[in-house]
Amino acid sequence: MISVRLQGREETITLDEFEARVRQGQVAPSTPVNFPVLTGPAWVDARELELFRRLYAPARLHFTRAFSLGRFPVFTAVLCVAQVVLFFSVAGWERVVGVDDLVAAGAKWRPNIVELGETWRLFTANVLHRDILHLLFNMFFLFNVGGTVENAYRLQDYLLILVASALGTTGLSTLMSDQPSVGVSGVVLGLFGAASVFGYKYSEILPRRYRRYFGGAVLPTRSSSSTWASPPPTPTTGGTSAGCSGA
Repeated sequence: MISVRLQGREETITLDEFEARVRQGQVAPSTPVNFPVLTGPAWVDARELELFRRLYAPARLHFTRAFSLGRFPVFTAVLCVAQVVLFFSVAGWERVVGVDDLVAAGAKWRPNIVELGETWRLFTANVLHRDILHLLFNMFFLFNVGGTVENAYRLQDYLLILVASALGTTGLSTLMSDQPSVGVSGVVLGLFGAASVFGYKYSEILPRRYRRYFGGAVLPTRSSSSTWASPPPTPTTGGTSAGCSGA
């Protein structure tokens, strides 16, 4: 038997009930617990028990309590609007941005990153776009895929996926090509990867009506090129891999 102190009350429960309560989030890491077999007469925080650490999954709890594809993805919407504003601040009333203007604004360009140490370009290149169609295409997928992932993960986990996907794309692109490049397509592929991993990890508790949005079926077969030289899409696989890892 295990004793726990919940909301000022002391309860004695079975091991099976303790495990069930941990999975349901009813036992927090700071909950005082007395498990005589392991702690003797002492009371300890639940987080000190290996059994608790093995069962406690905050990301799963967040999903169980908060997941809803019907909720408006505020952060993703703000991210999309910011990129639209950035595009017109660089392009003005033009539909296509010149190479020199994009490089000046922060495009990925290996000479500047490697020789001048402008590593910030690994981030900024992801939010720049070369023309209006490039922008609209990427914003469509970013809002739909990113919004789905935002509603599935905690905000800090979602941010980790975005950053990892961005760096994975531009980092691999820097190693493979000295051509300037821009675009958020690698991040979008990272989000596809994260959605796939999410579907596999939580398939047993994912409502059936939502399963088409997660799992292997959401992985795209190809992506649009984000460079002027139209190289093979290999660099964007860095974003996909990073997104899967971040998930």
